[in-house]
Amino acid sequence: MRTLTRKVLLVSLILFVPSFLGAKPNGPFFVGLGDLVGGSAFSSVAIGVSPDGAVAVGGSISTRSVPLLEAFRWEEGVIEGLGFLSGGRRSQANAASAAGRVIVGLADGQESFSEAFRWEDGIMTSLGFLSNPFGSAVSFASDVTPDGSVIVGSSAPTGSSNSEAFRWENGVMLGLGTLPLERSESFAAAVSADGRVVVGLNRMSVEQEAVRWVDGVIESLGDLPGGGFFSQSR
Repeated sequence: MRTLTRKVLLVSLILFVPSFLGAKPNGPFFVGLGDLVGGSAFSSVAIGVSPDGAVAVGGSISTRSVPLLEAFRWEEGVIEGLGFLSGGRRSQANAASAAGRVIVGLADGQESFSEAFRWEDGIMTSLGFLSNPFGSAVSFASDVTPDGSVIVGSSAPTGSSNSEAFRWENGVMLGLGTLPLERSESFAAAVSADGRVVVGLNRMSVEQEAVRWVDGVIESLGDLPGGGFFSQSR
């Protein structure tokens, strides 16, 4: 999970404190996560980490996904493929709950290039899409609360650039709306531990600004002085 005050960025390697692996060097050290079996090249990317730092998630080329990515879960030196949605062969994990019990991200399906998913106990399920007049859509999940109950991300009609941030809980996906600007779109990036506060960005043409939603109400965070108007919350 990404917190609102600190984000852990991981690309193929992840930084752990020595106590996690039982080693006792003088300071923190890097550990390679490896990759899933198969594929034409050794390729993996770590994208998210559980709040306790024990579980890393991301995507790797595998026998089942060549040449695309399969979502993975890594813990105690073991990397595990999470599979795909029905009819798909691409998936990517973006965030994990406490102890990595619930993992969220995106995957393709039978009729969609990108669907937000929730993985738990070995089962990957689609979160669906926000309703739209086009009959088809794309969605992706960006973050999840430590208890796995609230998921945030974005959804948009296929072929449209107008995305809307969403908050998912108890099987219901609710759109969080946008700032009252013409052709405006929004993206949710992270959620607080209690699920009440969501942060992300609102974009219009080339300008974008950091925003947050508190109990579903959007608020602009503005930007720093100087240059073009550009900010985002992660």
